[in-house]
Amino acid sequence: EIRLSLVGSEMCIRDSPMMYRSGLILLAVLLSSCSVLPEPQSVRLFTLEPANWNTRPATPEHDGGLRIVRPETSDMLATSTLLIQDSELSFQAFGGARWQSDIPSLWREWLLNMFWEDQRIAGISSDSDGLQADRELNSRLSAFHVRSDQQPWLAIIQLDTMLVDTSTRRIIASRRFRAEAPLSGNSAEDAAEALSQASKEIAPALTQWVADSY
Repeated sequence: EIRLSLVGSEMCIRDSPMMYRSGLILLAVLLSSCSVLPEPQSVRLFTLEPANWNTRPATPEHDGGLRIVRPETSDMLATSTLLIQDSELSFQAFGGARWQSDIPSLWREWLLNMFWEDQRIAGISSDSDGLQADRELNSRLSAFHVRSDQQPWLAIIQLDTMLVDTSTRRIIASRRFRAEAPLSGNSAEDAAEALSQASKEIAPALTQWVADSY
């Protein structure tokens, strides 16, 4: 007789040709059902470089608080995808690369860090903290991607902002901020660096505008 060893069991097939062929067919079916899963593709996670400040005020210009609200975005920007716009109507994603969190949360954390470093307003918090504040910075991030339909590729950020009085819900001021920065290459790392540079270009104008409008 012929013995076939399977995982956890043993099958005996006697010398009948029909039984032998049936046993081989059964073994082939069982083995074909076992497949080797491909190794998962590694994904690189990127974040924005923080804004750098050369000078800071000795004391805050405003004693009140500023609440940074998570920006609104389109559904396309509500993910952690590193986006490329290859035509007026078409977007695609960098393969194997993502932001470390969804874009609205990434941008809110970057804004929080920027205003903390700026130090012109005494109290900085986010909408997730649930703290009282005199003013609230609401915004809509309408562009945060790379354009590849020109050379060199170009990183684009557009942010529409509103400074709101939290006691009356009155809009004190509103302004659009936009910045562009060329990529040094066509990789995901080049894209993250260029978007960081565009963010840094917005930073001084945004913090100055909030301080002046406060």
